Amino acid sequence: MQQAQKLMARTLVAPATQIAFNKLKGSLPPRTDLDTSSLDACSRAGAAIMRDKTRLAGAPEVYLTPDQNGALQDAITAYWNTSMPVEKAQKALAAALRN
Repeated sequence: MQQAQKLMARTLVAPATQIAFNKLKGSLPPRTDLDTSSLDACSRAGAAIMRDKTRLAGAPEVYLTPDQNGALQDAITAYWNTSMPVEKAQKALAAALRN
């Protein structure tokens, strides 16, 4: 079983697999060491950004408290699922981040 799992992991992260998958999906490979020249223009631009450590930003959830994350998700959900005016959504987002 472990041998099969290791084979699967090696196959999934192999450069050829990553490029082929991301061509079909239209996304960026998680690896930054790949030749992305065969990807579309948007993916190539995204890959270049991913290689530039000065342009990376972490997931916002990491920088917020659990309460802030919950309040932020609530505000976003309310905005997308109701006819909330943009100004009210902006205030709700700001309030969520102040918590």
